[in-house]
Amino acid sequence: MQLSNKKIKQIKRLSLNYSNVEIAKQLMVPLHSVDQVLNNNGLNNQQNVQTININAALTFDWIFLLLKIAFICVAPFFIINGIYDFANLPQSIFIRIGSLSLIIVWLVKELLYRQSKLYLLPIHIPLIIFLLWSAISISWAANAFEGVVTWLMWIGPFLAFLLFFHSMKDKQECMYILMALYASGVAVALLGIGQFLFDITWVPQVAKPSATFANKNMAAHYMVLTLPLGVGFFLSSKNRLTNWFFALTTALLTVFLFYTRARAGWLAFFMEIVVFAGLLLWNRRTIDNRILFNRNKIAALIVAFLLTLVMVHFNSQGVTWELARQYSRIMNDAGKLLTIQKADDSVKIDVTGENKESQPEIKDIVEAVKVKSQDRESSFAGRFAIFRNSWEMIKDYCVKGVGLGNHKVYYPLYFRKVVVERWFSEQFQLTNAHNDYIQTWSETGTIGMFFLLLFALGTIYMIKRILDHEKENRFTIIGIAVCLAGLLVNAFFSFPFQRALPPFLMMIYLAVIGALYVHYTKPSSIQFSPIVSVSILFVTFIVVTQLYSLEKKWLECDRYYLRITSAEKAKMWQGVIREAQNAITLNPHRRKILSYMGRAYIESGDAKNGIESLKKVIEVYPYHMNAMLNLGVAYGNVNDYENALNTYQAVVNIKPDYAKVHNNVANIYMKQKKLDLALKSFRMAASFDPKNPVIHFNVGIVALNKKLYEEAKSAFEKAIELKPGWAMAHKNLGVVLYQYLKKQNEGANHFKKALEYDPKIKDHKQMQLIISRVAKSVENKPAEKKPAENKPLEEKNN
Repeated sequence: MQLSNKKIKQIKRLSLNYSNVEIAKQLMVPLHSVDQVLNNNGLNNQQNVQTININAALTFDWIFLLLKIAFICVAPFFIINGIYDFANLPQSIFIRIGSLSLIIVWLVKELLYRQSKLYLLPIHIPLIIFLLWSAISISWAANAFEGVVTWLMWIGPFLAFLLFFHSMKDKQECMYILMALYASGVAVALLGIGQFLFDITWVPQVAKPSATFANKNMAAHYMVLTLPLGVGFFLSSKNRLTNWFFALTTALLTVFLFYTRARAGWLAFFMEIVVFAGLLLWNRRTIDNRILFNRNKIAALIVAFLLTLVMVHFNSQGVTWELARQYSRIMNDAGKLLTIQKADDSVKIDVTGENKESQPEIKDIVEAVKVKSQDRESSFAGRFAIFRNSWEMIKDYCVKGVGLGNHKVYYPLYFRKVVVERWFSEQFQLTNAHNDYIQTWSETGTIGMFFLLLFALGTIYMIKRILDHEKENRFTIIGIAVCLAGLLVNAFFSFPFQRALPPFLMMIYLAVIGALYVHYTKPSSIQFSPIVSVSILFVTFIVVTQLYSLEKKWLECDRYYLRITSAEKAKMWQGVIREAQNAITLNPHRRKILSYMGRAYIESGDAKNGIESLKKVIEVYPYHMNAMLNLGVAYGNVNDYENALNTYQAVVNIKPDYAKVHNNVANIYMKQKKLDLALKSFRMAASFDPKNPVIHFNVGIVALNKKLYEEAKSAFEKAIELKPGWAMAHKNLGVVLYQYLKKQNEGANHFKKALEYDPKIKDHKQMQLIISRVAKSVENKPAEKKPAENKPLEEKNN
């Protein structure tokens, strides 16, 4: 057979990396023709060297594969005790540094053996453009640091995608990678089941059972992303042992998902069942690749089902009817959707006193802005409120968004834009929208969502092309598709893309899909020259060393952050200041540290430094309600009443029913001797927080100063009702009754109670004299006049 010059050149080029048999197979030419070309050119003498090189390359490939498998298996278990975010932060750092380190290893391998080729997939361009646009959006974000944190969390999985896709050699390696992913899911499920049933505590948890993810809702994300893969392996299995392994381990993953009680995860799992069933029905109609059910597989399936049914009714205390209880819980929470309150922005509250126009009556203000129901808001209702209000943010920033990572920064302005979200408070302020689509749309705008849509369509196209060809591992590919579908459903009601592991698993699945797509479609490819490879290797090495140094500081900063929060809970203000100074030195962009520091300065009596710290917080969190509240307190402490009132006004604009702010405003008016305004603000505070005895006490004080004795009496009585042992409230009520309402007996009784609770209370000697005087006067009164004495007080108590 006469070979063309082109074929001869290809044979010479490939002889550097491949054996004669591989060259003949790849170029589809006879083996003897390859031997003849190499013999004629003196290249066959190099075959022994080539064989050694090939064996070395194969050994390197196996070592590299083991490194990738270890990388996958270790990632979900990489946690660091003693830091604030002990799970997500170290896992995110591990993915970034690990991906870059393995890319360096891969580039070294390519320089030595030059085996891999670079292919362009339908998802490459939209994904890269989306990441670039996300990075650009940080430039107009109010808080660039929050955007950088989110972008770095996403860039790690993207680097893992590039690594795994371009380094996969064949279908067998794809299956090894998928098995490693599934094995990591099984290990996570076993740990989580142990935490739930046997109270295993050697892994820290915020909510049990969370495996290694701190929170059980986050653990559910991992189950959603691995469980359908086990079903795919089970359906593809043709071996008795693997039938039982995949059936039983899939049952364990299902059990752990149930134990998490994460309803977003349950919904995603239900939709995965629907999608899997639909794809299986479609599979029967397209290719004759039926599921082979024999007795062994059916037996394994039945045992797995029974195991699941039994285990979901167990907890650490024994047997419970958990299915029925969880059904009742879901129905109850779903019913609370009807309690969602529509927001009313028709009434504006002015606390500065500058608005000369007539203000609405307090009862009208309270009716307009007060939360009508005091019941705990259900998970369903809370999420719906967040979604609806965040939609207004999307409309306001439709094209380019508020900037990556900044939904949480702007959300305080929107938490009661359309409906009232009752979760929002001083203690709880939103960090994630509980809907990744809404959050990403609000942050990156319609432009970002457009490229994500192209990315999703590209993924669907690749899976369709693979299923057109794949037969042997067809059900495994369907399992991957269902995993991705479950992740997308979960993202409607939770925030898997704001965590480290779910995007990582998704990108590895996409790498496998990409490798199989290339295997079947044979797209065009390129290969880097050694100069380009060396350049990329050098840049990657510089990046990984610098990033490692940065991430090390961030981890140490998080360690100090944990100490800050612990010191604040213990009210050790000097400790808060000391640890905050250490933390902010390591990460000056993490301004929430300064919020703690600012409050600690105020509590320590250093309002000036508190003001400086809190102003820096508000520069990047312009609607941070707690920081603004503390800043108002600091201004009040230095008698800067104008700035204090303006700051409190900004807080009231965000949360008009914030009783603590109205109480603080009233205190400022008290200092300014503006009793009318003070009383109005105290009344409003009492209406918004009717169970706070301190506020009712304050109402009583101002009412007493304004000679509104009946109101003062009612306020002090309410304070005592809420806090029965409060000596000062009894004393003040006694003063009102004895001195102003001329009810000496009732007043003396409250003086007596005040002395019981606090014998050394101020003016205690005078109170004892009054008690003695009233007692003597009672003794001297005729007996027939005594019975009617306490009736008015009893009527008031009613």
